[in-house]
Amino acid sequence: MLSIVFHTDDDVRPAAQHFADRRRTVPLQFIRVRGPSRAAAYNHALDLAVYPALLFARPDAQLLSPDFLPHLLAHLQRTDLLGITGTLRVSGADWFRSAHPYLLGQYLYGLPDGRIAHVVFNVPAPFVPNAQALDGPLIACPLALAKSLRFDETFTGLNYAEMDFSFRAHLAGHRLAVACDLPVYLPTPPPHAPDWQSQAARFDQKHHHRWQPLPERRFDLRLISLPSLDAALPYLTPAYWTTT
Repeated sequence: MLSIVFHTDDDVRPAAQHFADRRRTVPLQFIRVRGPSRAAAYNHALDLAVYPALLFARPDAQLLSPDFLPHLLAHLQRTDLLGITGTLRVSGADWFRSAHPYLLGQYLYGLPDGRIAHVVFNVPAPFVPNAQALDGPLIACPLALAKSLRFDETFTGLNYAEMDFSFRAHLAGHRLAVACDLPVYLPTPPPHAPDWQSQAARFDQKHHHRWQPLPERRFDLRLISLPSLDAALPYLTPAYWTTT
């Protein structure tokens, strides 16, 4: 059983139908929350959720396997907080600041010319435990955990609510993991909200004494450009997953 939270002003019926088509027999509740603050919207969703597991999702995310949601719930049995991108080490306000080999996850997104970008951070295995923070279009956790931590509403925009939430979960001793085998397509790249710099400064102010600094290194996003979704799908399941 899964409560799915969409933070948007748009009609979520198409997204709800898409997610429902990938549920198999999993009972679903759909919750739409609005407002400029993602943290406040998510806290409101916690008061509306009725099922024991939560998924916070971008409403335009396309789930690329027919059993996506049962597979996600199976992974969630092995951890306390699950995402499709994250880091094994928080070393700054940006979750990707730690760079390779600490970053984890992959996803696809659409390019302006119609091609498909395959973003690959690091995919050593289908399921990677011991993450310190998560970010991205999908994050799942038990409802009880989310209610115990709640989201910090001093993050007043669209960025950093999930990263702060997941990093605090790590600091509290909860287990975080990244599922690299949950294939997702996004029509557009994950956006930076206009106020992301002020939200990053808030995260820095709150947590700078808790993370593990690394020497300043340049992060370059790795991506493969492919002509279509069909051409991209094989790259999401590297052969070494079945041979190691």
